[in-house]
Amino acid sequence: MDIWECIYTRRSERRFKGESGRAIPGKDIEEILDSARYAFQIENIPQWRFLFIRDQNTKQVLADFAQEVAHMIFGQSYEIFSGHLWYLPEERRPTIAEYTQTGELWKYPLEADFVVIPCITKGAWFDSRVPYMEQATAVGGMAIQNMWLTAHKLGWGAGCNAMPLNDIRRRELFSTFSGVPMSWQMCAAYCFGDRTSARSVGPSRASLEGVAFNEHWGNRFIRIGFRDDSSEIAIPTKDVTEVIKGVRNCYKFDANAEVEDWKLEKMIHCGIWSPNPENLNHWRHIVIRDEKIKEFVAQCTKEAFLLEYKASFEQTKAHHPHLSDDELLQYVEWMLDEGWKYPLECNVMILTTFAKDWVEYPHIAGTLPGGIDYIWSTATGCAIQNMRLAAHALGLETQVNLYPIAEFRRNEQFVTHLGIPSSWVPLTLLCVGEAGDAPDFVFKKRPVPSIKDLVFDEHWGIRHTPLK
Repeated sequence: MDIWECIYTRRSERRFKGESGRAIPGKDIEEILDSARYAFQIENIPQWRFLFIRDQNTKQVLADFAQEVAHMIFGQSYEIFSGHLWYLPEERRPTIAEYTQTGELWKYPLEADFVVIPCITKGAWFDSRVPYMEQATAVGGMAIQNMWLTAHKLGWGAGCNAMPLNDIRRRELFSTFSGVPMSWQMCAAYCFGDRTSARSVGPSRASLEGVAFNEHWGNRFIRIGFRDDSSEIAIPTKDVTEVIKGVRNCYKFDANAEVEDWKLEKMIHCGIWSPNPENLNHWRHIVIRDEKIKEFVAQCTKEAFLLEYKASFEQTKAHHPHLSDDELLQYVEWMLDEGWKYPLECNVMILTTFAKDWVEYPHIAGTLPGGIDYIWSTATGCAIQNMRLAAHALGLETQVNLYPIAEFRRNEQFVTHLGIPSSWVPLTLLCVGEAGDAPDFVFKKRPVPSIKDLVFDEHWGIRHTPLK
């Protein structure tokens, strides 16, 4: 399946056939899990582990939790809930609301073939003191999106059920049940299986102008079709698996190469077609080409590289196992002299933010016990991954930059300058352009972690056994 068909036809499925349907073959399960390994990792360290569940008793626990929480959240107001279904005929909304507001719809983990619970480190697996928690959940979302697209390519349905682990009491109970340590954040239950039927309509999608700004918060991005005469464009395509495995981190851009506006719009549009909890469109992007802002980002990157690469050679060596000692010394020297300049060399940057409280239900807007912030940031990670995949399919390179965001002092300066409201949280800065010339060791392929080190079967600590 080509990348565009996969991105635009993927849907969140909430009805599976259960025992009456087809079992997902082992080779398909392994391909789905394997795709997660190719997503971006902060400092080349996987920030996530996946709990792989097929046990019916465990699925029953998740289904019961999901029904309880969904009834608590959605059961209070038909008017609010029906507003999420504006794209459906009015006469159909009461039927959908009935099984949603009772929580019955959300019991689908029980009918799924398998469930994956992403567990994101709360900082326990970083050798840096920078608070990367929200960014780590987004990175988990990037890995999840790879799996979701791969499942769709193979003909299987998948859906995110955030309900079972939404509140801290149920998370604590399930943590005790499954052995997940307290230093790992469980985000949701991602269900995979044989869907009952393809979704024929919805969900709603925001317009490009509704989610993107130009240079500064509030300055609406205007697509090329409203600015210039648009001629027909031939859009290149690739197989989705080839794209997933081909995305890399680019530390050297061609400063003279321009990213065409239609390619930029295609990237953002693909982000819009990622999973969108409750159709709330909870992310916003700022498109940045301003040289002064790029200079600020570059200086933040230079400062971070000085701290990172001069702190410990052994730590740097552990982060770059694909380089020999001689290559590593050259690599460190090059990164300190040239590598930090990539924000200046890229043609455009896309700052992605998400809203913690962009919901109509007051009792879950930051006040549901334990909060659900990580659901929003994980879903936003799915959108970011779609944009990276689109960029690669269009012949562009990307680099995820966190340096102006993850450290409090830089973050405050960055947010103030761009006018971002306090209710919106900067998550990642995506540098986009065409690759420039750099020594071979800069683009040398990095190893990807083994699935057996990232996935546990049924209970925390039980390493995944490959399925046939």
